[in-house]
Amino acid sequence: MIRKIFLLSYLGVLSVWDIKEKKVPLLILLAGWGIVLYSVVTKKPWNTWSWPGEAFRLLPALLPGFILLIAARITGKVGSADGMVLLQLSMLMEYPACVLLFWVSILLVFAFCVVMFLFRRVHKNSRVPYLPFLLASCFIL
Repeated sequence: MIRKIFLLSYLGVLSVWDIKEKKVPLLILLAGWGIVLYSVVTKKPWNTWSWPGEAFRLLPALLPGFILLIAARITGKVGSADGMVLLQLSMLMEYPACVLLFWVSILLVFAFCVVMFLFRRVHKNSRVPYLPFLLASCFIL
């Protein structure tokens, strides 16, 4: 329960920055990496896998974050902070939950963009913040 509250509050702060400023502050991202590092080193209270025995279970969970980072590098349409946040979440969650979180957030973005396109509020070059949809998918799951 405390992990869910932490994740929702962390994503909430990041979502507000992403909506208002269209970027995420480096200091908040570094704080998230600090929590991940603390979790990996102490094995408590956030992570659900043990180091190094189950580290190979972590590798598939990192795929959604790497997909976003590669898309950010290739297209420039996706923010690299989105991939970094997803990498942080993948280290704090188990593999199925992280992949499900990724796909639910992608479906939410898709549904939002379709609705906004139908109402002629966006066009093909519009930028939509991703982190609020990641927050919504975390809240749903």
